[in-house]
Amino acid sequence: MFGTAELIELLSGCGGMTPDEIAGRIEAAVLTASEGRLRDDMAILAFGPTRQTLDEAGILPGATSTEETDG
Repeated sequence: MFGTAELIELLSGCGGMTPDEIAGRIEAAVLTASEGRLRDDMAILAFGPTRQTLDEAGILPGATSTEETDG
């Protein structure tokens, strides 16, 4: 089975990955450990900083700028 020890080992190699990548890695590992047949529901919540380029405006990707302008 896939338990806490396996999750800790899996997460120890996830440095620098996006939340989506980490969630995908966890899902794949759990499905592999259960031979593709889950005995219960699975929910994965992964959050953290996401990569943005310097030219993206606003706090969230695709958000409009929040800076006020005179005029």
